[in-house]
Amino acid sequence: MADGEGAAVAWGERLTRCLDSFGRPKRLFVFVNPFGGKKCAKKIYDTEIKPLFESCGCEHHTARDRVEVASSLDLVEYDGVVCVSGDGVLVEVSDTSRSLMSEFF
Repeated sequence: MADGEGAAVAWGERLTRCLDSFGRPKRLFVFVNPFGGKKCAKKIYDTEIKPLFESCGCEHHTARDRVEVASSLDLVEYDGVVCVSGDGVLVEVSDTSRSLMSEFF
């Protein structure tokens, strides 16, 4: 096994143990901005992040249109939201999610 593959498996096992300690399902929603990170975010997700999620059995769904999806996303369906991009996507998603949460609380 190549060093990179071994590292991915080790991280996957560690992530699995960590998530299992919460006693929660592992459902993540991932926003990938293909133009973020010097236009490398999609490649980074596909080659580095997605294999980690898959190796630890995380259920994950991806989207690109963050504002539209974030405003209609049922946050109860997921345990976490992951943003693969620069700061802008994180700010947009958190602002949209915060405004949605304020409607409920």
